[in-house]
Amino acid sequence: MFDVDSKQGQALRDFYTMLAVCHTVMVEKGDAPEEGAIMQGEDDLLQYSASSADELALVRGARDVGIVYHKRTAQIISIKLGGERYGAWAERFEDYEALAEFPFDSARKRMSLLVRHVQTSRTYLMTKGADQVMIPRVKLDLATQTKMEQDLLKFAVQGLRTLVFTRKELDDQELNEFMRKYTELKTSGDPYKDRKLLDLYDSLERGLDYLGSSAIEDKLQENVATTIEHIMNANVRVWVLTGDKQETAIDTAKACRLIQEGVKPTILSSTSADDFKARLERESQVQYPPEIQLTIVIDG
Repeated sequence: MFDVDSKQGQALRDFYTMLAVCHTVMVEKGDAPEEGAIMQGEDDLLQYSASSADELALVRGARDVGIVYHKRTAQIISIKLGGERYGAWAERFEDYEALAEFPFDSARKRMSLLVRHVQTSRTYLMTKGADQVMIPRVKLDLATQTKMEQDLLKFAVQGLRTLVFTRKELDDQELNEFMRKYTELKTSGDPYKDRKLLDLYDSLERGLDYLGSSAIEDKLQENVATTIEHIMNANVRVWVLTGDKQETAIDTAKACRLIQEGVKPTILSSTSADDFKARLERESQVQYPPEIQLTIVIDG
């Protein structure tokens, strides 16, 4: 547990609060704890469900430190902070009104939630996403950015999936201007409104304050590695498409035996079509011994 009265404690509270608020997880109260959970209090009766296993893990992680995603209606997200069980601070509830959601997709590689803190009337944009799209949007000094990138790389080479969490506060003028444009686009018949909405989201998702990063283990299902090994041994060619970082993808491919022991990864990641053609041409000229097996890795 952490001391919420300290500067570091406040930073941790802000981070875990975002985990408990910025997501698409649904919650309801059940009659028994979730599978594998131990009944210690009323919070353990909360049943979370989501299409994303990562979001479930993050919401449960926030709950474990005393910031509990408690209830959700069409507009309000309620969280509970502290309490006797957690021993850090007096129990209280906070409500966040969801004003707009900028959904995740494979091109944006991030999602945002625009919320108003009901008790204080302060408005925040909470944005989380892949580090390669988030880092250019975050206000960071060089030392902090360097340390963050080192940590994210360390997590990635261990096969962990990473996310960067950020937030910024909007004043009334910024909020009103954004909501005016957002409402006009959402209700318009403009054939290009989807593109314009993406541009509007992008314009707001800048100058963000860094809250923290997460790293989640993506456990393999039972017998995945053995099954893939048998497929590969049957001389079946296998291609895998993933949204993970290159380092994470390679480590996961080794764990599931898609890249088997003794196989040489050939990195063809490129910055342009011409760069890719040049790399492919150079690699095709290399003469490897017959016993060397290759696997191709492409990021781009």
